[in-house]
Amino acid sequence: MTQKKTSIVLLAAVTLAALFIWGCSDDTIRTVVSEDDYLAGGETSYFLPLTEGFTTVYRVTYGDGSEETISLEVGRQVQSGPLTAYEWFSDDGHIRDTGYVRVTTDAAFFYDGADGDPEKILGFPLVEGNSWERFSETYADEGFVDIITDYDDTSATGIDGVLAAKAFPSTGANMMTVMAIERLQLENGDLLSNTIKVYNESTQQGKKNYYWYAENIGLVKYILGTTDGSYPRGDVSGELIDFGS
Repeated sequence: MTQKKTSIVLLAAVTLAALFIWGCSDDTIRTVVSEDDYLAGGETSYFLPLTEGFTTVYRVTYGDGSEETISLEVGRQVQSGPLTAYEWFSDDGHIRDTGYVRVTTDAAFFYDGADGDPEKILGFPLVEGNSWERFSETYADEGFVDIITDYDDTSATGIDGVLAAKAFPSTGANMMTVMAIERLQLENGDLLSNTIKVYNESTQQGKKNYYWYAENIGLVKYILGTTDGSYPRGDVSGELIDFGS
């Protein structure tokens, strides 16, 4: 896959300072976005790229030590009346599942199939301390499910007749919170600056879930079902290993 590693350099002085402090090359520092940009309403294009064919690939590790590779891919733009969304595919090499992503000026919603409720996966502005509910009983979006196309997975089965899984790794309690804006170093050595770290409580007592988003890439890491003592290990963890179109 041809990677598109795009950096936004706002000020030469900022970049030089970053290189001096971190001792890294320009290629290592992928994202440089000012605090003002987080408040400007452009977070969707920064942190959830929705170009058809854009794919992120993850190494996913489970609590028993087993691993697999899972990809998330943006599909076609589809529309039902005034509502516009994008097909969203996940693929583990055996099962290909379909969801949908719709963005507004202040949020991004994921739909897990024809009968799925809108799940707010990102609430803007993406600043530390901002919180939102994943599901809202007051949210009404009748008719959006009409966009379901031949990619509908409500009756599709995967290997051994197992229904395909959810196409986005968000789970747990309803309230999501931006915990921090921080640098994140991946296991492959890539350093991502100004990643958005989001967390929520797990449905398992005493455990939490964490998700990191990076500019021009989207979701780059997640840890599900971790405790203060086991962090950064969790019941399930995924980390970006490749991306591009």
